[in-house]
Amino acid sequence: MAVAVGAGVGFAGLWIVLAAVRPGVTFHLAPIIVVAAVPVTHRIGSGRPAAPLAMAATVGLGAALGLATLALLEAAGGLQGPPLDLFSSVAIESLLGLAVGVVVGSSAEMWPARLDG
Repeated sequence: MAVAVGAGVGFAGLWIVLAAVRPGVTFHLAPIIVVAAVPVTHRIGSGRPAAPLAMAATVGLGAALGLATLALLEAAGGLQGPPLDLFSSVAIESLLGLAVGVVVGSSAEMWPARLDG
């Protein structure tokens, strides 16, 4: 679990650094990657589908990390880039990205150990 959390923290840190260096650029996939990194890394490390409680823990940790990173970037003015045309702000777009990351991470944790059965 520590490696999985480390992966999420690493991607969150990368998002923060990139936003600090290039505040006028929107990193559209960053919220998805930050949230999904924890459960995907956990699934890869465990080699088997997660139990419901473990899945909730890894997805919840990823989501909390993503929300904390988003809040930090919003407060620091690191979300100055343009949003996608469908959204009114980068913060709203990133919140949807966090939700997509939860779906991706949950799916990864439930993926069967073997595709052929």
